[in-house]
Amino acid sequence: MVCSKCEKKLPKLATVDTWKQGSRNTIEGGGRKLSENKLLRPTSRNTFMPYQNKCKICKQRVNLEKANYCHSCAYKNGICAICGRKVLDTSLYQQSSV
Repeated sequence: MVCSKCEKKLPKLATVDTWKQGSRNTIEGGGRKLSENKLLRPTSRNTFMPYQNKCKICKQRVNLEKANYCHSCAYKNGICAICGRKVLDTSLYQQSSV
């Protein structure tokens, strides 16, 4: 649950690479070569570390990169997962604590 201002910060595409054009797993796109040993290849890219942020309420790992609250806490409290702004009135909801 994200507010309209923080929706711009989210990634736009669900898929990272298209099949042929610009993908890293083809020879034409400048990606890796066939039969290349990945252990000998220099890794100059930074490794992406997902789940490094923790929720401010329940201290669980957060799956969004810029989020401060996990999805379940954001929905239960009716707040934006990134900025914490009130998005939804949950006073009439019957929610469990699990």
